[in-house]
Amino acid sequence: MSDDAKLIDQTLAGRPEAFGELVLKYQDRLFNTVLHVVGHVEDARDIVQEALVQAFIKLETFRRESEFYTWLYRIAFNTA
Repeated sequence: MSDDAKLIDQTLAGRPEAFGELVLKYQDRLFNTVLHVVGHVEDARDIVQEALVQAFIKLETFRRESEFYTWLYRIAFNTA
């Protein structure tokens, strides 16, 4: 089981600080990707923040058919 899968399982089991570890792992990478797409720092920050909130809210819908970052990126892209 990957580290991401363990953190996802822990989050779903009621340990939200585990999601914080996922945020720390991916927020910079996601921000840089979103910034490249939207071209504006403040917009990128807002999109990343909203994407992370939505990922937390919808985490139980993550089917694990792809990597967690891929799913997170899709949420951010749809938010943009």
